This record gives sequence, structure tokens and C-alpha cells, in this order.
Amino acid sequence: MKFLLHGYMDTFTFILVISAAMLHATWNFFTKKTKGDRLTMLWLGQLAVGFVTLPLTYYLSDFGGITKEFIFYIILTGVIHSCYLTLLGWSYKAGEVSIVYPVSRGTGIIGTSLLAIILGIDTISFVGFIGILVLISGILSIAISKSVTRNEVIFSASMVGISISLYSVVDKLAVQFIPSLLYGSIMFISTALILSPFIIIKRKPQLLNTLKRYKLPSFIINVSMFSTYSIILFAFRNSPASYVVALREVSIIIATLLGTFFLKEEVTKNKVCGISLIMLGAAVIKYA
Repeated sequence: MKFLLHGYMDTFTFILVISAAMLHATWNFFTKKTKGDRLTMLWLGQLAVGFVTLPLTYYLSDFGGITKEFIFYIILTGVIHSCYLTLLGWSYKAGEVSIVYPVSRGTGIIGTSLLAIILGIDTISFVGFIGILVLISGILSIAISKSVTRNEVIFSASMVGISISLYSVVDKLAVQFIPSLLYGSIMFISTALILSPFIIIKRKPQLLNTLKRYKLPSFIINVSMFSTYSIILFAFRNSPASYVVALREVSIIIATLLGTFFLKEEVTKNKVCGISLIMLGAAVIKYA
């Protein structure tokens, strides 16, 4: 079986993914904290950051030209990320960041690992597989809470997780054909363009309010998102997607702490236990 074969993550990539995890938790925290319309802010920021970074990423990339693979992956990732942003806005409206974030990211890990193994694009060691299971156990421990009483919270967070697993596998495949930095810029633009009709027609009042009051927060959130995404794309080129996606979820520790200290969300034994298991799982993956 594929998961019994050897997969490896070097120390440099490990540090990069941990850094990406910190950035990821931070922009998710500010997305939850904002009083503006989340989907509109994410859309506006992606459009701006995509076009601002495109000249630089094109200059820095060894781009071989537009191919069938290029068009296929850009459209596919744009569609999936459009669903991801829409679902993310819905889930943060429905529940706490310290619940939504772990459930969605945990679902993403499981889905990515299964898809990557089934499609034969990853090989991970047995020890690495155990590390992923330990990390998932920690995520589930955090997610188990008395505050989760609505099916909407679990369902919306799980749907976010499914979209995460889909775009993670697509992106892992895409960076074999498209330079990762350039791919990040074009993905931002593609996602924003696909969402544009919905935003302009259905969310015009929210868009005008975002343009008036939330331009800077929107841009800052999406710069952090772009930085995170670029690091992860680089890691995909050098390590198994299952390891990268699992290790990135160290961000759950940060998101939980931010939710606890700044949003006054409840501290529970499950959350403390979950954080410990996530840290243990990350260590196992590093030394797998």
C-alpha cells in the first residue's frame, strides 16, 4: 500500500510550513474578527493582490507559456477556491473560530491524504501515517465541544474541509506544470473573476461598504493569504501533500489560542488535549 512507502520532508520545508501555519491562522482570525462582509472582503483582496503580484511573479518565474494543462488547472483551482471562499464566509458566520477551524482543517487532512494515496501522487511512510492520525486525533479533540449544538456549524465546516482537500490535490498536481509563484497570482485572479458576477449582482451593498470601510483590512488579509499559499505551493513541490497539509494544521493551535484570548472563546480540557496531540503529531511527521 502507498502509505507504507517512504515519504520525506526536509528541515527547511518543515520550517516553511510551520511559518505558513502561523500566517494562515492569523488571517483566518482577522477574517472571523472583522465586522465587514467576509466573502466580499476576501474577493476584493484576492482581485487586488492577484493583479499586484502578477508582474513580479511572472518576472521571477520560468514560465514556458500557456498550455492545455495551464488552462485546465487554473480554471479548476479557480472554481474550487471560489467554493472554498464562499463556504469559509458561511462557516465563520455560523460558528466559533476555535470550532470551525479545527473541523474544517481536520476534514481537509483526511480528504487530502485519501485522495493523494488513491490517485498515487503521494508516498508516505508508516510512521508519517501514524503522525497524521495523531494530528487528526488532536483536531477532533478540539472540535468536540458542548458549544457545538447546531448541525449547520459542523456541516459548513466539513464542506470547507472537502474544498480544502480538493484544491490541495489539484494544486499539488498543478505545480508540476506551472511555476508555483506565478500559479498563486493567477489562482487569486481566476478565483476573483469567477466570483465576480455573484459579488457584483448579489452583494452590491456589501461590496460598496467594503470599498468604503474595509479596503485596507481586505488587502492585508489577502497578502497574508497569498504568502501562506505561495509557501505551501513551494512545499508541495518538495514533500508529500499529505505531510504538508497535515503539518500546516499546527495553525489550529494558534487559531485556538487567538480565539480564546482575543475572542473570549471557552477554554476546555478537550482543547488543551487537542493542542498537545497536534504538537506530537507534527513532531512525528517531521521525523518520519
